[in-house]
Parts: sequence; C-alpha cells; structure tokens
Amino acid sequence: MFFPVQAIGFLLAGAGIVAMLCHKQYSDNSFFAVAPVAAAPEVFTGTFLFFAFMVLGLGGMNAGFSVAGVKLKKPFAVVCFVLSFVFSLMMGYLSSKDFTEAYMNWVAQGVNILGQGALLTGTLILHKAGLRDFQWKEKAEE
Repeated sequence: MFFPVQAIGFLLAGAGIVAMLCHKQYSDNSFFAVAPVAAAPEVFTGTFLFFAFMVLGLGGMNAGFSVAGVKLKKPFAVVCFVLSFVFSLMMGYLSSKDFTEAYMNWVAQGVNILGQGALLTGTLILHKAGLRDFQWKEKAEE
C-alpha cells in the first residue's frame, strides 16, 4: 500500500507546483494549500500507473522550480533541477536491480546523494535569489 500512496503524493506535489505557475496570486500574503487525501484501492495490482505518477510528479516539481530559476535569472539553478531529475530517474532504475552485491548499495546511495544534493543546491540558489518574494504569476486586479 505504500507505493501507490507515495506515487500519488509525488503526482499531487508536482501538480501543486505547476498550479502555482498557472494561477494568479491575489495578495502578497495569500497562500492556498490543498491537502487532498488520495489512496489507491488495494485491489489494483499494476505498477506502471504509479511509476507514471511518480515520474510526472517529479518532473512537474523540477519543471516548476526550473521556470522559477529562469524567471529569477539563475541558470545554474535550472541545471541543478535538471540534474536532480536525471539522478532521480537513475535511482528509480537502480531500485529495480539486484542489490545482493554491497557495491550496488554504495552506487545507489551515491546516485541518491547526487540527486538530492542537486535539488538542495537549486533550492538554496532560488532562496538566495528571493524566491520568497517571487510572484509566480502576475497579480490579479483586486
């Protein structure tokens, strides 16, 4: 049951970041958070749908952050988010491999560290560039 819920969480997180790019912001202090609870029924046994959810969600998150990097004129942040996405896909591929050899665990953890490190570096760059005050989309007339 963990995998379906995790996959839907990735999809919703990606959709949330993409939605910030598409919807007008109404005031400087407004923050709309929606926390829908979604879970797949246990009778569903296919995994491809959930892999697709995870890839779409992760891609949406990284694409949203990359757009913010472009708008804030921070190209290195965009590179970090692209690398983070690629390393995350590599980690997904490695997770399907045989980990009976100890060195495979080290390889997988190295790839994971690179992916998470790239994401952290990109978000720190955006934070220092003023992401807190950044308007994802122009304000609506009030």
